[in-house]
Amino acid sequence: MTQKNTLGYPQIVLIILSLVMTLSANKVIGQKITEDLYEAGYEAYDNGDYPSAIDYCGRAIKRKPDFADAYWLRASAYFNYNQVGPAIDDYTKTISLLKDTDKDLSEVYVNRGFAYMTINNVDKAIADYTTAIDLNPNNSQAIWDRGIAYQELGIFDTAISDYSVAAQYYQKDRYSLSVIYTNRAQCFVNLKRFDQAIADCNSAILLNPDNGSSFWIKGIVYEQIYQPDKAIKELEHALTFYENDEPDLSKLYWKIGFDYYLIKNYKKALTRYDRAIMYNSKYEQAYYTRGLLLLNKLNKEKKAKHDFDKLANPGKETNYYTVVGKYFLGDKNVVLSYLKNFPDSFTTASQMNSAYFDAACLYSLMAEEQNAIIYLEKALYSGYNDYYNVKTEVALEPIRQTPAYQDLIKKYGVN
Repeated sequence: MTQKNTLGYPQIVLIILSLVMTLSANKVIGQKITEDLYEAGYEAYDNGDYPSAIDYCGRAIKRKPDFADAYWLRASAYFNYNQVGPAIDDYTKTISLLKDTDKDLSEVYVNRGFAYMTINNVDKAIADYTTAIDLNPNNSQAIWDRGIAYQELGIFDTAISDYSVAAQYYQKDRYSLSVIYTNRAQCFVNLKRFDQAIADCNSAILLNPDNGSSFWIKGIVYEQIYQPDKAIKELEHALTFYENDEPDLSKLYWKIGFDYYLIKNYKKALTRYDRAIMYNSKYEQAYYTRGLLLLNKLNKEKKAKHDFDKLANPGKETNYYTVVGKYFLGDKNVVLSYLKNFPDSFTTASQMNSAYFDAACLYSLMAEEQNAIIYLEKALYSGYNDYYNVKTEVALEPIRQTPAYQDLIKKYGVN
């Protein structure tokens, strides 16, 4: 008789327990592998090896699809690897996985907002910064960054408000506080609140004497209030902070050159224009002002023509500077053609009032005072409010002392 091989109750329990323990052990091992992949990704990220960080996080996410920290880390790696689209996608996934009460959620919104800023989606950036602040009213970085975003949109009063709040959180961080004051100063300049701009620049410099931007902004303020000698002093000091930045060096040298021009130190103006062009050989505004300086003040017609030739380069798209260049090289019809066609070339009010101002400058250069005055009034009437440019633009010099110009300045309160 064959005996059946049967298991008793105790044996079955032991087998089940063994299976449970095996499964639990496998789960623990799996979790350990996932965590190790994440940690490897974190280490790679810290070492600046963003492709490896992305790879490790991707493998961790594959094993654990709801791994919020891995999505967040991979998003940051994508961002630093200049892949902003995938970064935004991963930040969005992180947000969907975190609870509203999670203390990290506010920071993720800040990260995504910053990513939106880099692709010029400022409205979405502001929305994210605002959500971050709603989640954590003490998120100083979100408040600061939102100020930057509002400044980018030209909403300067709101930007100033955010910078003022942010400053309260950085009282012990001299470097950051200096930057915040500099940002706020830029907004004050745009609102023509020059005393406050200078006060913020002075505070920024006191906190960080190496803050070159604050010296630059102070120079701009002194230009705007028609004190070019003081502007020169601040801008010359700013130069020392931009020795390795050729584009900014070029801009600074041009501004200093123009300030020297305004105080009639034409030789120093010329040397600064020369340097501006040395650092940027395609600087149209520098060729323009240097050409007019050489022609009208230094009587160096041949050298002036060289600059006008640079402006008139046939390979460039026609603009105000190319038209001026061609005009002084003898092609007067190009000005008439440009003036005839420009009303059809601009669609926004800002483009139109700037075009009217350019037309006034061209007519002034051609010694057509009446037309110059007509178009200058059109510019001012339609909203052109760069009064500094109205009072200093070189091309308007032929009409600046005329009664018609003086009457226009008074009529529109240009000061």
